[in-house]
Amino acid sequence: MENLSLIFGKKKSSKSVAKDRLKLVLVSDRINCNDQMFINLKNDVLKTISNYLEIDENAFEIEIINSEKEESPIINAQVPIKNVKFRA
Repeated sequence: MENLSLIFGKKKSSKSVAKDRLKLVLVSDRINCNDQMFINLKNDVLKTISNYLEIDENAFEIEIINSEKEESPIINAQVPIKNVKFRA
């Protein structure tokens, strides 16, 4: 059973999800990024990347995090790439 969780990933507990959401709210508040601004940012990043790559939009994730290494928050995006779009 342990090997299956390595292959398919482990489902996050509701505690972990709530903790991640709280972190996002705190960081967003710190940089004055409201929900609509964050949605617009996500859509703009998604649109720009989609000009060059075919991506899995359902698995696309973006978050603003506090880094222990950096003084200011960081945008972290996970972009699953399906294919590269070639332009002539």
